[in-house]
Amino acid sequence: MLNTSVMPIPRILFGSLFLSFLLCLPCQVFAQSEDISPVRKAELDSLVHRISALAEEFYISQDTGQLMGELLQEKLVAGAYADLSHPDSLARRLTRDLRSVNGDLHMYVEAIPPGDRQSNDSSHILVDRRGAWSNYGFQKTEILDGNIGYIKVSHFTSWRHFEAAQVIIQQAIKNIEQTDALIVDLRANGGGFEEIVAYMISYFFDGEVIHLSDYYCRHDDNRSSIYTQADVPGKKLPDLPLYILIDKKTGSAAESFAYMLKHLDRAMVIGERSAGAGNGASQHRAADRFLLTVACQQSINAVTQTSFEKQGVIPHIETSSSEARNTAYKLALEQLRDKEGNEIHPVNYDRIIDGLEPK
Repeated sequence: MLNTSVMPIPRILFGSLFLSFLLCLPCQVFAQSEDISPVRKAELDSLVHRISALAEEFYISQDTGQLMGELLQEKLVAGAYADLSHPDSLARRLTRDLRSVNGDLHMYVEAIPPGDRQSNDSSHILVDRRGAWSNYGFQKTEILDGNIGYIKVSHFTSWRHFEAAQVIIQQAIKNIEQTDALIVDLRANGGGFEEIVAYMISYFFDGEVIHLSDYYCRHDDNRSSIYTQADVPGKKLPDLPLYILIDKKTGSAAESFAYMLKHLDRAMVIGERSAGAGNGASQHRAADRFLLTVACQQSINAVTQTSFEKQGVIPHIETSSSEARNTAYKLALEQLRDKEGNEIHPVNYDRIIDGLEPK
C-alpha cells in the first residue's frame, strides 16, 4: 500500500529543489554505487494515478488540478513515460508536464534517493541543508567600505528551524546595526518559510504591528495571515536605508521578502525580475520513492491584494544579476555622500565608488 500521508508545509513556499535554485528541475542525483531499480509499469501507473488525484484534491484551483491530472493520464496512455525507467528522468518529465498546464513553479515531482528512504547503515547521516549546516541560510554578514552593511541570505530555512533561525537573524542584525545603509542579497535564494521572512522584516519597522500577507487554501477552506512583530530582541532599524538584490533565480518566500518591502515603500529593489513563484505549497508522498509538491495555497499581499505569482517581483532598478550588488552599493554610497548633514567628506565616498569592481 502506498504511503499517502500528507506532509503540510504551512506558508512555507519551499521545496528541496530550491536549494539548487527554483528554476532547476527537481531531481535527486543518485550515487553511482546505489542500486537503482527501474520504474516498472505497475509502479508507473500507480504513481501517475496518485499524482493526478493529489493535484485535483489539493491544487489551488480544482479545475486546474483536474486538467493537470488529465494531461498526465493522457500521456500515460499514449506511452509518453514508457521509456523513462530511471526515477530521475521520470520525475523531471512529470514535473515538466505538470507545469505545462499553467507554469506553476510550485508543482513538481521529486525522486527520493534509496538511502533517504531506508538505510540499515548506522553511519548514514542525512545532511539538513536548510538547518545548522547552512547557518539557516544566512551565508554572509559583513561591513563594506563606507559603513554599508551586507547580508547574503541563500534561503529562508524551514518551519522546523524557526526558533534557531530567529537567533541567527538577531545576530546578523546586531552585526550591522551601526551601519549607515544595508544591502540584503537574495540572488539565487529559492525561498523558505514565510514566518521567518516576516520576523526579519520586523526589524525594519517601528511602532505598530504591520499586516503583511494573507493565505487561502481551497481544499480545507483555511485562511491565515502573517504580521510583523512589534517587539523583537535587539535594536530595530526603521530608518536604515535598505536595498534588496534579486534575480531570476530568486523565488517564493525570498520574493515575498522583496515584494512586501517594495510595496510598503521600505526598500529599493535592484536586479532582475524574479521567478514568479507566489503560491504556497504542501508536500505529499505519491509513492514509495516519489514525492509530489502541490501549490495549494494562494498568497494575497496586504497592500496590493494580489501576488507576484507568474509575473515575479519587478525591481525598481533593473540590471543584470552580476551587476546588482555594485549598483546597489554605488547607489547607497551616493545617497550617503549627498545626505544633508553627513559629516563624512564626499571625497571619501567618491574614492570607494571609483574603485568598485564587479561582484
